[in-house]
Amino acid sequence: MFRPAHRLPYPYLLLFMILLGIILLPATAAPVAAAPELGGTLPLDVTVSDLLSSPGQSQLYAVDVAGADRLVIRLLVISGNLDPALALRDPGGNLLCDGASLGAFVELNCPVAGAGSYTVVVSDGQNDGTGNFNLYAQAVQQPAGAVALVLDTTATTALSPDGEMDAFTLTGSSGQTLLIRLLALSGDLDPAFRLFRPDGTELCSGSTLGSFVDTLCYLDTDGPFVLFVADGNGAGTGSYNLYAQNLQAPANPVTLALDETESAQLAPDGEADSFQFSGQSGERLLLRLLATSGDLDPAFRLFRPDGTELCSGSTLGSFVETLCNLDTTGQYHLIVADGNGAGTGSYNLYLQALIDPANGLPLNLDVPEAASLSPDGEADAFQFDGQAGAWLLFRLLATSGDLDPQLRVYRPDGTQLCSGSTLGSFVESHCLLDSSGSHTVIVADGNGAGTGSYNLYLQNLLAPANANNLLVDQSINSTISPAGEADAYTITAGVGARVMFRLLATSGNLDPQLRVYRPDGTELCSGGTLGSFVEIFCLVDSAGSHTVLVADGNGGGSGSYNLYQQNLLAPAGAAVS
Repeated sequence: MFRPAHRLPYPYLLLFMILLGIILLPATAAPVAAAPELGGTLPLDVTVSDLLSSPGQSQLYAVDVAGADRLVIRLLVISGNLDPALALRDPGGNLLCDGASLGAFVELNCPVAGAGSYTVVVSDGQNDGTGNFNLYAQAVQQPAGAVALVLDTTATTALSPDGEMDAFTLTGSSGQTLLIRLLALSGDLDPAFRLFRPDGTELCSGSTLGSFVDTLCYLDTDGPFVLFVADGNGAGTGSYNLYAQNLQAPANPVTLALDETESAQLAPDGEADSFQFSGQSGERLLLRLLATSGDLDPAFRLFRPDGTELCSGSTLGSFVETLCNLDTTGQYHLIVADGNGAGTGSYNLYLQALIDPANGLPLNLDVPEAASLSPDGEADAFQFDGQAGAWLLFRLLATSGDLDPQLRVYRPDGTQLCSGSTLGSFVESHCLLDSSGSHTVIVADGNGAGTGSYNLYLQNLLAPANANNLLVDQSINSTISPAGEADAYTITAGVGARVMFRLLATSGNLDPQLRVYRPDGTELCSGGTLGSFVEIFCLVDSAGSHTVLVADGNGGGSGSYNLYQQNLLAPAGAAVS
């Protein structure tokens, strides 16, 4: 009897067919590198643009080298999905070095043993990418197309196309310190530089994701040296300024004298100016730097005779001031520049010693000194001898111009003792001397930029110079002149005495002010008015000679006055009834 063939249910049949298809499908092969193709020659310092058009492809380029050297080879992907890979082979085909990146840029730095034709191999590191690329090679020790970089001369040039480098040569000696400044002016350049020794090894470098890089390089061998400028990430282009200076033996330095303002200008962008002066260990210097035009953010750095940095100052405004303590004897070098690299403009630079100032004028007690500050940024120095324990009063009044007066008093060792400043026209400061010897007073504009005339006055509150004795029940007529001056009187009083003082301005624009100081120089009582008359009562709490000071309360007034004193407990001249 006929029996029909057994049939598998449909779902099982479908599963069987799928499994059979999987078994019979050929396995997918891994990417296989194609035979290398000759891409041509790769001249030094010439960017070659080419294409890997199929997965697994590689290109060979011949690069000729004149002798033993190091080659820097740069490969940058311009388009496509390439994972760039590089290799360098010697004339015998032996691998010297290789490198790859999962990004867009790869660079090799390979030593080559001698003259000959070397082979650069360009490929995709995964053997599955394609795309356009730029390829560049340069010799480190004998660079093609290198430009001599002259110290203190700004080189302006441009990087293009993407991936390219520029080469410079410069001289130098072991032990010297080089300042290198690199500023991008246009484009999307992330500027970077590398400095190479004569043997091709890297000495120092600098780079930034911004526009400006500034680096000190310490030379450990004699030159010549080679400097490469490039985009740090490979892909940027644009114009730039490059500047170099020797900090121990700078080119074109200007000798800087104490108490003389140097006016100069920074241009082009990225440039720096060099100054030099002789200094002694232990000296304390005041440095003032003021931008007077342009968009300059002024900055300075002071370098020791051995090229190491001693001190510095910078600002995002227009004025910077710093005190520097010299710790060695010899020739110092000062570099002035824009702190952010890109600013230009005019500036004034001023230098003064605080222990033994140049052209310091003697400042005597109770003798007003009239002087003027000019040009902008300048300071004036005065000197006086003082004894430890003395209480001194300083009064400083601007009498013309746009001066915001500032005074600072420095001890014999150059450290600051006290100071005073104002955005107005008048400042007064009390100083208790804590050391004996010659002190220095510096008068300047507190914000750097003001000029004008001023009056400076000094008095000792414990032993006032030219003081008149003020008797009980006595009226004294006198005059405050010039503006800023003060008159001193002395009285003798015992503890518990109640003393009345009456002060009346009789002419001029005087806003009369009266202050009484104890025998130790501290203030006992005071009074002042914007009118013409002031009266105060003082309870004496220490016996001895007191100092009475009469002045204009706002500093700027002058005129005649009457001063009267009476003891309220034992009044002199009182009528007896």
